[in-house]
Amino acid sequence: MKVGYREVFDRNEYAGSLNKDDLKGLVVEITGLDAKDQVVALICRTFEMLKSFADFDQKLPTHKADEPSETTASGASPGRATGVNEELDVRLSYSINLVLPKTDDPAVFNAIFKALREHLLRK
Repeated sequence: MKVGYREVFDRNEYAGSLNKDDLKGLVVEITGLDAKDQVVALICRTFEMLKSFADFDQKLPTHKADEPSETTASGASPGRATGVNEELDVRLSYSINLVLPKTDDPAVFNAIFKALREHLLRK
């Protein structure tokens, strides 16, 4: 939780014990979204759900993401350190579905894909 919601815990180290209204206020502050936005509600619900599984007293790993991890007893290297609790194999992804308008004007498509490139691919 402290890695996945790093900015939340950076702003309030006791975020795991916040009540729902205070958590919502913190999420609104971080995201800049309106308090009634569905994304805010979903972030808060996900945080609350994951919080029930979290151990906030557990120490975070001290190794850095760019340092190779140690060799195992068998001599095989387990890979590079990730900076995340390696017992949890959490992988997140997102998909964007784009419904294009029906048009024969290539300028419309050029504008759409230019906006995607500027706002999504260069962050």
